[in-house]
Amino acid sequence: MDITIHTTTMDTIMDITIHTTTTDIITDNSIIDLQKDFLDEENLSFLFYAADATILPYTVTSSSGVMFDGLAHGLPFVATDLGFFKEFSSKGLGLTVKREPDAFANGLRTLANDYDTYVREVNKFKEKLKWDLIATQHSTLYEQVLKAKRAIVIRAPNPKVTVETDHTNTQKRI
Repeated sequence: MDITIHTTTMDTIMDITIHTTTTDIITDNSIIDLQKDFLDEENLSFLFYAADATILPYTVTSSSGVMFDGLAHGLPFVATDLGFFKEFSSKGLGLTVKREPDAFANGLRTLANDYDTYVREVNKFKEKLKWDLIATQHSTLYEQVLKAKRAIVIRAPNPKVTVETDHTNTQKRI
């Protein structure tokens, strides 16, 4: 079954055809219904695996969970040329373009012309997103902080509670 998604903005470049057999999120055999309150992991993964790229026409952002979800599913991206996305496009994971229909169309063409290279870089990068590796990096960082032998002051949300440590003892002041 062919499914076509038509967006209401940037229509000239955002018509996407998806080939699928699932009916979970399909309403009339031609449109994917994304008007749900919440997509479970299975349906979200279905959408990512049915796509070839993640399109991120943001106007403002300081991060993007959607970009990371796309990368975790092996998808390169085309995004607005904002600082956050530029950091990841510089790693070869996608492209940044001006937030204009023609720029996105050209970005998609560029991505398509060298698609295998982008996917290869994404697949290398997504290995760095595995929880075991991230947990190990956090643990190493915490160990380094504790070994620094400097006093650490943690201010709790309650201003009456302060925890101080100099690595020999812990004091709690209330």
